[in-house]
Amino acid sequence: MDHTIDELIIKYLSGTLTEEEQVLLDEWKALPQNRLLLDQLSNGDWVKRELQKIGQVKEEQAYNKLSQIYAQQQAPVRMQPKRPRTGWWLAAASLVLFLGAGSWWLWSRGSGKAAPVELAKSDDRFKNDVQPGGNKARLLLADGTEIVLDSAGKGLLTQQGGAKVIKTDNGGIEYQQGAGMGNKEGVVYNTVSTPKGGQYMIALPDGSKAWLNASSTLRFPTAFTGEQRVVELTGEGYFEVQPMASGNQGTRKAKKPFIVQAGNVNVEVLGTHFNVNAYTDEDVIKTTLLEGAVKVVNSHTTGLLKPGEQAQAFRQGTLKTVKQADLEQTMAWHNGVFAFRNAPVLAIMRQAQRWYDIEVVYAGKVNKEQTLNGDIPRNVALSQLLKILEATGSVHFRIEGKTVTVMP
Repeated sequence: MDHTIDELIIKYLSGTLTEEEQVLLDEWKALPQNRLLLDQLSNGDWVKRELQKIGQVKEEQAYNKLSQIYAQQQAPVRMQPKRPRTGWWLAAASLVLFLGAGSWWLWSRGSGKAAPVELAKSDDRFKNDVQPGGNKARLLLADGTEIVLDSAGKGLLTQQGGAKVIKTDNGGIEYQQGAGMGNKEGVVYNTVSTPKGGQYMIALPDGSKAWLNASSTLRFPTAFTGEQRVVELTGEGYFEVQPMASGNQGTRKAKKPFIVQAGNVNVEVLGTHFNVNAYTDEDVIKTTLLEGAVKVVNSHTTGLLKPGEQAQAFRQGTLKTVKQADLEQTMAWHNGVFAFRNAPVLAIMRQAQRWYDIEVVYAGKVNKEQTLNGDIPRNVALSQLLKILEATGSVHFRIEGKTVTVMP
Protein backbone atom coordinates (compact mmCIF):
# COMPACT_ATOMS: atom_id res chain seq x y z
CA MET A 1 0.00 0.00 0.00
CA ASP A 2 1.30 3.43 -0.90
CA HIS A 3 1.24 5.96 1.92
CA THR A 4 0.90 9.69 1.79
CA ILE A 5 3.01 11.44 4.38
CA ASP A 6 0.06 13.43 5.72
CA GLU A 7 -1.66 10.13 6.60
CA LEU A 8 1.49 8.85 8.32
CA ILE A 9 1.83 12.04 10.35
CA ILE A 10 -1.78 11.86 11.58
CA LYS A 11 -1.31 8.21 12.52
CA TYR A 12 1.94 9.11 14.30
CA LEU A 13 0.19 11.78 16.35
CA SER A 14 -2.67 9.39 17.19
CA GLY A 15 -0.34 6.51 18.08
CA THR A 16 -1.61 4.10 15.41
CA LEU A 17 1.44 3.57 13.20
CA THR A 18 2.31 0.05 12.11
CA GLU A 19 5.95 -1.03 12.21
CA GLU A 20 6.15 -0.72 8.41
CA GLU A 21 4.69 2.79 8.53
CA GLN A 22 7.09 3.84 11.28
CA VAL A 23 10.01 2.87 9.04
CA LEU A 24 8.60 4.99 6.21
CA LEU A 25 8.09 7.95 8.53
CA ASP A 26 11.61 7.64 9.97
CA GLU A 27 13.12 7.72 6.50
CA TRP A 28 10.98 10.69 5.47
CA LYS A 29 11.89 12.74 8.53
CA ALA A 30 15.62 12.25 7.85
CA LEU A 31 15.41 15.47 5.84
CA PRO A 32 15.80 18.50 8.17
CA GLN A 33 12.76 20.35 6.76
CA ASN A 34 10.58 17.28 7.24
CA ARG A 35 11.78 16.80 10.82
CA LEU A 36 10.99 20.45 11.46
CA LEU A 37 7.41 20.02 10.21
CA LEU A 38 6.88 16.98 12.44
CA ASP A 39 8.25 18.84 15.46
CA GLN A 40 5.97 21.80 14.69
CA LEU A 41 2.88 19.61 14.42
CA SER A 42 3.81 18.12 17.80
CA ASN A 43 3.78 21.61 19.32
CA GLY A 44 0.31 22.69 20.44
CA ASP A 45 1.11 26.41 20.43
CA TRP A 46 2.41 26.24 16.84
CA VAL A 47 -0.69 24.34 15.70
CA LYS A 48 -2.94 27.00 17.26
CA ARG A 49 -1.03 29.80 15.52
CA GLU A 50 -1.25 28.04 12.15
CA LEU A 51 -4.99 27.55 12.54
CA GLN A 52 -5.35 31.28 13.07
CA LYS A 53 -3.56 31.93 9.76
CA ILE A 54 -5.97 29.78 7.78
CA GLY A 55 -8.67 31.88 6.20
CA GLN A 56 -11.84 30.03 5.23
CA VAL A 57 -11.74 26.41 6.40
CA LYS A 58 -13.51 24.02 4.08
CA GLU A 59 -15.17 21.88 6.75
CA GLU A 60 -16.78 19.37 4.37
CA GLN A 61 -13.47 18.79 2.58
CA ALA A 62 -11.70 18.25 5.90
CA TYR A 63 -14.37 15.87 7.20
CA ASN A 64 -14.36 13.75 4.05
CA LYS A 65 -10.55 13.56 4.00
CA LEU A 66 -10.26 12.55 7.65
CA SER A 67 -13.10 10.02 7.34
CA GLN A 68 -11.34 8.42 4.39
CA ILE A 69 -8.06 8.13 6.30
CA TYR A 70 -9.55 6.58 9.42
CA ALA A 71 -11.77 4.20 7.42
CA GLN A 72 -8.70 2.78 5.69
CA GLN A 73 -6.98 1.83 8.94
CA GLN A 74 -7.10 -1.98 9.24
CA ALA A 75 -6.34 -3.12 12.80
CA PRO A 76 -2.79 -1.76 12.78
CA VAL A 77 -0.06 -3.07 15.02
CA ARG A 78 0.07 -0.26 17.56
CA MET A 79 3.38 1.28 18.53
CA GLN A 80 3.92 3.47 21.59
CA PRO A 81 4.51 7.06 20.53
CA LYS A 82 6.59 9.19 22.83
CA ARG A 83 3.72 11.66 23.41
CA PRO A 84 0.18 10.61 22.36
CA ARG A 85 -1.88 13.61 21.29
CA THR A 86 -5.28 14.59 22.65
CA GLY A 87 -8.37 14.67 20.44
CA TRP A 88 -8.39 18.44 19.87
CA TRP A 89 -4.69 18.40 19.01
CA LEU A 90 -5.09 15.64 16.45
CA ALA A 91 -8.06 17.36 14.82
CA ALA A 92 -6.28 20.71 14.74
CA ALA A 93 -3.09 19.22 13.29
CA SER A 94 -5.18 17.46 10.65
CA LEU A 95 -6.78 20.72 9.57
CA VAL A 96 -3.39 22.43 9.43
CA LEU A 97 -2.03 19.65 7.22
CA PHE A 98 -4.98 19.42 4.84
CA LEU A 99 -6.25 22.98 4.58
CA GLY A 100 -3.66 25.55 5.40
CA ALA A 101 0.00 25.46 6.33
CA GLY A 102 0.93 21.80 5.92
CA SER A 103 3.87 20.75 3.78
CA TRP A 104 1.78 18.49 1.45
CA TRP A 105 4.62 15.99 0.90
CA LEU A 106 4.04 12.44 -0.34
CA TRP A 107 6.10 9.34 0.13
CA SER A 108 7.52 7.82 -3.06
CA ARG A 109 7.77 4.06 -2.69
CA GLY A 110 9.68 3.74 -5.96
CA SER A 111 12.37 6.29 -5.09
CA GLY A 112 13.93 4.21 -2.33
CA LYS A 113 14.48 7.26 -0.14
CA ALA A 114 12.63 10.00 1.67
CA ALA A 115 11.96 12.92 -0.64
CA PRO A 116 9.27 15.34 -1.71
CA VAL A 117 7.47 13.91 -4.75
CA GLU A 118 4.52 14.70 -6.97
CA LEU A 119 1.10 14.99 -5.38
CA ALA A 120 -0.64 13.08 -8.14
CA LYS A 121 -0.04 10.55 -10.87
CA SER A 122 1.66 11.60 -14.08
CA ASP A 123 -0.28 14.39 -15.73
CA ASP A 124 0.26 15.65 -19.27
CA ARG A 125 -0.46 19.18 -18.07
CA PHE A 126 2.86 19.10 -16.17
CA LYS A 127 5.05 17.13 -18.58
CA ASN A 128 7.17 20.23 -19.34
CA ASP A 129 8.36 20.74 -15.78
CA VAL A 130 10.56 23.65 -14.65
CA GLN A 131 13.25 23.36 -11.99
CA PRO A 132 13.57 25.92 -9.18
CA GLY A 133 16.01 28.81 -9.19
CA GLY A 134 19.41 28.94 -7.52
CA ASN A 135 22.60 30.98 -7.03
CA LYS A 136 22.74 33.03 -10.25
CA ALA A 137 23.90 36.58 -10.90
CA ARG A 138 25.94 38.84 -13.16
CA LEU A 139 28.45 41.46 -12.07
CA LEU A 140 28.68 44.60 -14.18
CA LEU A 141 32.04 46.35 -13.75
CA ALA A 142 32.75 50.08 -14.09
CA ASP A 143 34.11 49.69 -17.64
CA GLY A 144 31.05 47.76 -18.83
CA THR A 145 32.65 44.32 -18.56
CA GLU A 146 30.24 41.67 -17.32
CA ILE A 147 31.13 38.60 -15.26
CA VAL A 148 28.72 35.65 -14.95
CA LEU A 149 29.13 34.91 -11.25
CA ASP A 150 27.46 31.49 -11.10
CA SER A 151 29.98 30.05 -13.58
CA ALA A 152 33.04 32.02 -12.39
CA GLY A 153 35.72 30.18 -10.44
CA LYS A 154 36.48 30.84 -6.79
CA GLY A 155 39.13 33.31 -5.76
CA LEU A 156 40.13 36.71 -7.16
CA LEU A 157 37.84 37.82 -9.99
CA THR A 158 39.08 41.35 -10.60
CA GLN A 159 40.11 44.58 -8.89
CA GLN A 160 37.79 47.59 -8.87
CA GLY A 161 38.54 51.03 -7.48
CA GLY A 162 41.16 49.78 -5.05
CA ALA A 163 39.09 46.79 -3.89
CA LYS A 164 39.69 43.15 -4.65
CA VAL A 165 36.58 41.31 -5.82
CA ILE A 166 36.71 37.72 -4.59
CA LYS A 167 34.31 34.84 -5.14
CA THR A 168 34.03 33.06 -1.80
CA ASP A 169 33.74 29.38 -0.97
CA ASN A 170 30.01 29.77 -0.28
CA GLY A 171 29.42 31.06 -3.81
CA GLY A 172 28.94 34.77 -3.02
CA ILE A 173 31.31 37.65 -3.74
CA GLU A 174 33.26 39.84 -1.32
CA TYR A 175 34.85 43.26 -1.78
CA GLN A 176 38.10 43.53 0.18
CA GLN A 177 39.67 46.93 0.72
CA GLY A 178 43.32 46.00 1.31
CA ALA A 179 45.76 48.22 3.20
CA GLY A 180 48.19 50.03 0.91
CA MET A 181 46.30 49.04 -2.23
CA GLY A 182 45.68 52.65 -3.16
CA ASN A 183 42.83 53.90 -5.27
CA LYS A 184 44.21 55.12 -8.57
CA GLU A 185 40.85 54.71 -10.28
CA GLY A 186 38.94 56.69 -7.66
CA VAL A 187 35.50 55.55 -6.55
CA VAL A 188 33.79 53.45 -9.19
CA TYR A 189 30.44 51.68 -9.22
CA ASN A 190 29.60 48.02 -9.71
CA THR A 191 26.21 46.39 -10.19
CA VAL A 192 25.08 42.88 -9.26
CA SER A 193 21.91 41.66 -10.99
CA THR A 194 20.01 38.43 -10.43
CA PRO A 195 17.84 37.06 -13.24
CA LYS A 196 14.49 35.38 -12.85
CA GLY A 197 15.30 32.17 -11.00
CA GLY A 198 18.38 33.66 -9.33
CA GLN A 199 19.52 34.83 -5.91
CA TYR A 200 22.91 36.02 -4.65
CA MET A 201 24.94 37.30 -1.69
CA ILE A 202 27.35 40.26 -1.76
CA ALA A 203 29.74 41.30 1.01
CA LEU A 204 30.17 45.05 0.49
CA PRO A 205 33.41 47.04 1.04
CA ASP A 206 32.38 48.10 4.58
CA GLY A 207 31.68 44.52 5.70
CA SER A 208 27.91 44.85 5.32
CA LYS A 209 26.14 42.00 3.56
CA ALA A 210 23.31 42.02 1.04
CA TRP A 211 21.27 39.10 -0.23
CA LEU A 212 19.34 39.63 -3.47
CA ASN A 213 16.14 37.81 -4.34
CA ALA A 214 15.26 36.90 -7.94
CA SER A 215 14.96 39.68 -10.58
CA SER A 216 16.82 42.16 -8.39
CA THR A 217 19.67 44.63 -8.85
CA LEU A 218 22.07 46.32 -6.43
CA ARG A 219 24.33 49.18 -7.53
CA PHE A 220 27.06 50.26 -5.10
CA PRO A 221 30.47 51.98 -4.95
CA THR A 222 33.57 49.85 -4.56
CA ALA A 223 34.58 52.05 -1.59
CA PHE A 224 32.44 54.12 0.80
CA THR A 225 34.55 57.28 0.92
CA GLY A 226 31.93 59.98 1.54
CA GLU A 227 29.91 60.82 4.62
CA GLN A 228 27.14 58.44 3.53
CA ARG A 229 27.08 54.88 2.27
CA VAL A 230 24.52 54.86 -0.55
CA VAL A 231 23.38 51.84 -2.56
CA GLU A 232 20.56 51.54 -5.11
CA LEU A 233 18.12 48.61 -5.08
CA THR A 234 15.47 47.33 -7.43
CA GLY A 235 13.62 44.12 -6.61
CA GLU A 236 14.15 42.66 -3.15
CA GLY A 237 17.15 42.54 -0.83
CA TYR A 238 17.93 41.60 2.76
CA PHE A 239 20.70 43.64 4.42
CA GLU A 240 22.89 43.14 7.45
CA VAL A 241 24.63 46.50 7.88
CA GLN A 242 27.84 47.00 9.85
CA PRO A 243 28.32 50.29 11.74
CA MET A 244 31.00 52.51 10.21
CA ALA A 245 32.62 55.58 11.78
CA SER A 246 32.31 58.89 9.98
CA GLY A 247 35.51 60.35 8.53
CA ASN A 248 34.54 63.84 9.67
CA GLN A 249 37.26 65.06 12.05
CA GLY A 250 34.80 67.19 13.99
CA THR A 251 32.39 64.31 14.61
CA ARG A 252 34.72 61.52 15.61
CA LYS A 253 32.00 59.51 17.34
CA ALA A 254 29.45 59.94 14.55
CA LYS A 255 28.45 56.93 12.49
CA LYS A 256 28.27 56.97 8.72
CA PRO A 257 24.67 56.26 7.66
CA PHE A 258 23.90 53.45 5.21
CA ILE A 259 21.16 54.43 2.76
CA VAL A 260 19.23 52.14 0.44
CA GLN A 261 17.56 53.99 -2.41
CA ALA A 262 14.61 52.00 -3.76
CA GLY A 263 12.44 53.88 -6.22
CA ASN A 264 11.16 57.01 -4.49
CA VAL A 265 11.98 55.58 -1.05
CA ASN A 266 15.15 56.05 1.01
CA VAL A 267 15.89 53.67 3.88
CA GLU A 268 18.53 55.07 6.24
CA VAL A 269 20.29 52.99 8.91
CA LEU A 270 23.48 52.92 10.95
CA GLY A 271 23.87 49.24 11.79
CA THR A 272 20.93 46.88 11.55
CA HIS A 273 19.17 43.97 9.83
CA PHE A 274 16.27 44.72 7.48
CA ASN A 275 14.52 43.62 4.29
CA VAL A 276 13.39 45.84 1.42
CA ASN A 277 10.86 44.62 -1.16
CA ALA A 278 10.81 47.12 -4.03
CA TYR A 279 9.68 45.20 -7.11
CA THR A 280 8.31 47.53 -9.76
CA ASP A 281 5.29 45.25 -10.37
CA GLU A 282 4.18 45.57 -6.75
CA ASP A 283 2.03 48.49 -5.57
CA VAL A 284 3.91 48.98 -2.31
CA ILE A 285 7.59 49.19 -1.31
CA LYS A 286 7.93 47.34 1.99
CA THR A 287 10.76 47.85 4.48
CA THR A 288 10.76 45.37 7.37
CA LEU A 289 13.06 45.76 10.37
CA LEU A 290 14.46 42.77 12.23
CA GLU A 291 17.14 44.43 14.39
CA GLY A 292 18.26 47.98 15.18
CA ALA A 293 16.43 51.04 13.87
CA VAL A 294 15.74 52.56 10.45
CA LYS A 295 14.29 55.74 9.02
CA VAL A 296 12.12 55.42 5.92
CA VAL A 297 11.49 58.45 3.73
CA ASN A 298 8.84 58.38 1.00
CA SER A 299 8.63 61.72 -0.82
CA HIS A 300 7.94 64.14 2.05
CA THR A 301 6.76 61.50 4.57
CA THR A 302 9.12 60.01 7.15
CA GLY A 303 8.69 56.97 9.40
CA LEU A 304 10.91 55.55 12.15
CA LEU A 305 10.80 51.78 12.58
CA LYS A 306 11.39 49.61 15.61
CA PRO A 307 12.25 45.89 15.37
CA GLY A 308 9.27 43.88 14.18
CA GLU A 309 7.69 46.79 12.31
CA GLN A 310 7.17 47.31 8.59
CA ALA A 311 6.93 50.53 6.57
CA GLN A 312 4.69 50.37 3.52
CA ALA A 313 5.48 53.14 1.04
CA PHE A 314 2.81 53.62 -1.61
CA ARG A 315 3.63 54.88 -5.09
CA GLN A 316 1.57 58.04 -4.62
CA GLY A 317 3.81 59.12 -1.72
CA THR A 318 1.96 57.98 1.41
CA LEU A 319 3.61 55.92 4.14
CA LYS A 320 1.98 53.40 6.49
CA THR A 321 3.58 51.62 9.46
CA VAL A 322 2.56 48.07 10.40
CA LYS A 323 3.38 47.62 14.09
CA GLN A 324 3.43 43.81 14.09
CA ALA A 325 4.82 42.64 10.77
CA ASP A 326 4.87 38.98 9.77
CA LEU A 327 8.64 38.48 9.96
CA GLU A 328 8.37 34.81 9.06
CA GLN A 329 6.62 35.66 5.81
CA THR A 330 8.98 38.55 5.03
CA MET A 331 12.11 36.43 5.50
CA ALA A 332 10.71 33.27 3.90
CA TRP A 333 12.53 33.80 0.57
CA HIS A 334 15.84 34.28 2.42
CA ASN A 335 15.16 31.07 4.37
CA GLY A 336 14.32 29.05 1.25
CA VAL A 337 10.52 28.97 1.63
CA PHE A 338 7.39 30.32 -0.03
CA ALA A 339 5.19 31.56 2.84
CA PHE A 340 1.68 32.37 1.71
CA ARG A 341 -0.55 34.14 4.27
CA ASN A 342 -3.95 34.91 2.77
CA ALA A 343 -2.02 35.57 -0.44
CA PRO A 344 -4.05 36.27 -3.61
CA VAL A 345 -3.47 33.95 -6.57
CA LEU A 346 -2.13 36.93 -8.53
CA ALA A 347 0.56 37.66 -5.93
CA ILE A 348 1.51 33.98 -5.63
CA MET A 349 2.00 33.69 -9.39
CA ARG A 350 4.19 36.82 -9.43
CA GLN A 351 6.51 35.08 -6.98
CA ALA A 352 6.46 31.94 -9.13
CA GLN A 353 7.32 34.00 -12.22
CA ARG A 354 10.43 35.41 -10.58
CA TRP A 355 11.70 32.19 -9.05
CA TYR A 356 10.99 29.75 -11.89
CA ASP A 357 11.63 32.20 -14.78
CA ILE A 358 8.23 31.62 -16.36
CA GLU A 359 5.48 33.60 -17.99
CA VAL A 360 1.96 33.38 -16.56
CA VAL A 361 -1.29 33.72 -18.50
CA TYR A 362 -4.87 33.40 -17.27
CA ALA A 363 -7.61 31.47 -19.07
CA GLY A 364 -11.29 31.52 -18.20
CA LYS A 365 -12.84 33.21 -15.20
CA VAL A 366 -10.01 32.80 -12.68
CA ASN A 367 -10.56 34.53 -9.36
CA LYS A 368 -7.16 36.21 -9.14
CA GLU A 369 -7.98 37.61 -5.70
CA GLN A 370 -8.72 34.16 -4.22
CA THR A 371 -6.46 33.87 -1.17
CA LEU A 372 -4.41 30.80 -0.26
CA ASN A 373 -2.27 29.79 2.71
CA GLY A 374 0.71 27.51 3.13
CA ASP A 375 4.48 27.11 3.49
CA ILE A 376 6.25 25.41 0.57
CA PRO A 377 10.02 24.93 0.13
CA ARG A 378 11.48 26.93 -2.77
CA ASN A 379 13.64 23.98 -3.87
CA VAL A 380 10.72 22.00 -5.34
CA ALA A 381 10.03 21.70 -9.07
CA LEU A 382 7.36 23.99 -10.49
CA SER A 383 4.91 21.11 -10.99
CA GLN A 384 5.01 20.34 -7.26
CA LEU A 385 4.24 23.92 -6.34
CA LEU A 386 1.33 24.03 -8.78
CA LYS A 387 -0.12 20.70 -7.61
CA ILE A 388 0.03 21.92 -4.02
CA LEU A 389 -1.94 24.99 -5.05
CA GLU A 390 -4.38 22.80 -7.00
CA ALA A 391 -5.03 20.78 -3.84
CA THR A 392 -7.03 23.75 -2.54
CA GLY A 393 -9.57 23.24 -5.32
CA SER A 394 -9.43 26.95 -6.21
CA VAL A 395 -7.22 26.91 -9.34
CA HIS A 396 -5.72 24.57 -11.92
CA PHE A 397 -2.63 24.87 -14.12
CA ARG A 398 -0.99 23.74 -17.33
CA ILE A 399 2.75 24.03 -18.19
CA GLU A 400 3.69 24.59 -21.84
CA GLY A 401 7.39 25.27 -22.23
CA LYS A 402 8.10 28.29 -20.02
CA THR A 403 4.47 29.41 -19.94
CA VAL A 404 2.05 28.50 -17.16
CA THR A 405 -1.68 28.83 -17.83
CA VAL A 406 -3.87 29.45 -14.78
CA MET A 407 -7.38 28.04 -15.08
CA PRO A 408 -10.46 27.93 -12.80
